[in-house]
Amino acid sequence: MRVSRIFRLVEKYEGLKALISTLMFSLPQIFSVFALLTILLFIFAILGVYLFKDIIKGEIVNIDSGGYMGFSDFGIAMLMLLRLTTGEDWSNVYTDTIDSSNCT
Repeated sequence: MRVSRIFRLVEKYEGLKALISTLMFSLPQIFSVFALLTILLFIFAILGVYLFKDIIKGEIVNIDSGGYMGFSDFGIAMLMLLRLTTGEDWSNVYTDTIDSSNCT
């Protein structure tokens, strides 16, 4: 019943109707951008596992404690890259991967 209020509001206000129609018109382009981002993250996750799988302990990259920040396998690398796209701790991950004393 409460959801029906939203539909009544859309029919009542022309500005809201225009906003929703614009959103519906741009959905294919949004999906294209999402697909491109997914492909890029997929490629960088593969490269990260290939290049940085030997880093087991750092300030942020820590595989020993069972965390999800590292490049030990593809799934964890993909989760880490998704987290890094928000800008969280990317500089610390950068310093962990550039410091070669953490590599085995």
